[in-house]
Amino acid sequence: MAESSDLVLKVIKKSSTKDSPLERIAPLAEKANQAQEELAILRNEVAGYRNTRSDFKEKLIDFLGHDPTVLEAKKQAEEQVLKLQAELTQLKDENKAKDSAEKKLTHAIALNVKSHEQANYYKDKSETLSKRHEDLKKKAANELSAMKIKHNEEFMKMKAELEKARRMNAELCQAAEPILDNLHTATAESNTSSLQSVIEHLQSAPARLKKIILESASVACGQTLAVIKSLYPMLDLEPITSGYAEGTTDEKALELLDQVDGMAQIMAKDALYPEEEDNV
Repeated sequence: MAESSDLVLKVIKKSSTKDSPLERIAPLAEKANQAQEELAILRNEVAGYRNTRSDFKEKLIDFLGHDPTVLEAKKQAEEQVLKLQAELTQLKDENKAKDSAEKKLTHAIALNVKSHEQANYYKDKSETLSKRHEDLKKKAANELSAMKIKHNEEFMKMKAELEKARRMNAELCQAAEPILDNLHTATAESNTSSLQSVIEHLQSAPARLKKIILESASVACGQTLAVIKSLYPMLDLEPITSGYAEGTTDEKALELLDQVDGMAQIMAKDALYPEEEDNV
């Protein structure tokens, strides 16, 4: 830089041109040259200051190296360094724990999202099942209502049929009472006390009626034979038990029956109902 300034000054001095731009630059070049010289001096002073400072620092370190206070301070500084290193290690561990916690948190968030999705899935499924349950409940209620109506109609129908059967039973008992009283005179007051009693007496009615008819016919025939015997004491009645005389045809038998029919009715009435008067 100084050589450039000198070169500029030489060029200006050798130039024969006056009032040229070079003359205007000359003062500036001189000032630049002076500034360069001053800068060089300052550089030398700074270098000397640095050397002095370095020597002073070395001497100070050498001097302080044997001072107990300095040693204690150094020890405390080392302890502080160890403490700082421990804290740094702790911070690193905490940072690792923080990273692990962040990973766990991320995993927990993922699980939470998954659980939320599953919860929504089961919620939707539960709502679907609830809706289906309500539909089935309504359907069952409708079917139950229809079944109740149907059963009520059937019950009313059965009730009407039962009432009809009771009326028919009452009418049957009322109509059967005189017949059963005639057939079963010993139990005349209780023959129609119940439907079961009526059924039992009606079931035995054919045999009882047959017995009564046989007894009535026997009484009528016996009285007729007794009357004949009283009128014709010498008449042998034993052949009568053998039936019609030999050679009597069916037509002849019917003719004979027609001839004695009126007398037979009179004899039967006298034999069975002697207390009744003849209103004919």
